[in-house]
Amino acid sequence: MCSSDLDAAKIDCTTWAHPQSALVLNLAHDLPHHDVSTEFHTTTGPYVLVPLPGGRRSSVVLIERPEEAERLKALADADLSRELERRARSILGAMRVEPGRQVWPLASLIANCYGRDRIALVGETAHTFPPIGAQGLNLSLRDIASLGEIAADRKSTRLNSSHLV
Repeated sequence: MCSSDLDAAKIDCTTWAHPQSALVLNLAHDLPHHDVSTEFHTTTGPYVLVPLPGGRRSSVVLIERPEEAERLKALADADLSRELERRARSILGAMRVEPGRQVWPLASLIANCYGRDRIALVGETAHTFPPIGAQGLNLSLRDIASLGEIAADRKSTRLNSSHLV
C-alpha cells in the first residue's frame, strides 16, 4: 500500500527504506534560539534543532543509524540531554530533554504519476523523503507553483478542464 490517497486515486508508487532512523523529541535549553533553526550535518545524517514558541524550547530531529538512534532513545534523561548538548556544541546552553522521545525508521515514496482523472498530486501525496533541510516543504511549494503554471497554460489554450493533468 502506498497511501490511502494514492490508493483511492488508483495511482501506484515506489517505496524504499533508508538505513537511517530519526530520533525525535522536544527539549528545553538555557539560551534563546531567536527563532533560528540550526542544522548540523554529520556522516550519518542531519541533527536539526527547530525553534518552538517561547524562545527556550526546540524540537529535535536527529538522523542516525537505527541501532544508534535506539541506543540514544534508551539513555537516561540527563545522559541524553548532555549528549544532545555536546552534539550541538552547546550553542543553546544546557539542554533538558522532555518526555515523549520517539524513533522513526526513514523511508521514501514517489508516485508513479502525479495526476489522473482530474486529480493532481502535490507535496507529500506525490513524494516523501526523510526530513532534511525542509526538503518536503520546498518540494511542496515547487509542486504548487508548477501546478499553477500548468493550469494557467491550459486556460490560455482553452483546453477542456478534463485535460488539466
